Amino acid sequence: VAMVANTGADAKGWLYSFGLTPTEISSLAAANNARLTNLESYVSNGQTYYACIMISNSGADDKGWGWYYNASPATIAGNIASNNTRLLDLTSAGSGTFNAVLESCATGCPGWWWYYGYNSFGVLDKAQNTGARVLTADKYPGACTDGGGNPNGPAGCFATVMISEAPADITSCDPYGCISEATLATNIANTL
Repeated sequence: VAMVANTGADAKGWLYSFGLTPTEISSLAAANNARLTNLESYVSNGQTYYACIMISNSGADDKGWGWYYNASPATIAGNIASNNTRLLDLTSAGSGTFNAVLESCATGCPGWWWYYGYNSFGVLDKAQNTGARVLTADKYPGACTDGGGNPNGPAGCFATVMISEAPADITSCDPYGCISEATLATNIANTL
């Protein structure tokens, strides 16, 4: 668990619950004018239950949102593309499916990425290559890759959501002039 003080700009109306069915989660969100930020499934006595965290869907936190449980990556990707949303949370639901919490990007979103099927080295590689920080990471069993196509056996994989830690472009200068880092990278790639 990671927590921040619920004061100042970080203050939010929030709640969490566990042992819920999807129907109960929908009812809880509606009754509290709340939206999900995190969703995790687990099995107890052969039954799948869900634990969730919600925040008040009002004021600065009032956004369109959605969620999926036990959904395929294709279903999640389809929602992202067709509804202009981004992932807030991604956790394994088992058998190659995931639980996902999304929020609208109608008023803009930071740069962000999502990955699954990578080991810890692959997650780190993706974060470094995109200038991102890991927002959420959920380990699940399975064989995965390090990002370079090298399998690591059944050590476990991660479902992760990352958010931009750097601006879209940086201009660097020296005594000879200035250049956009994005332009420099594009020029190098085109030359190669």
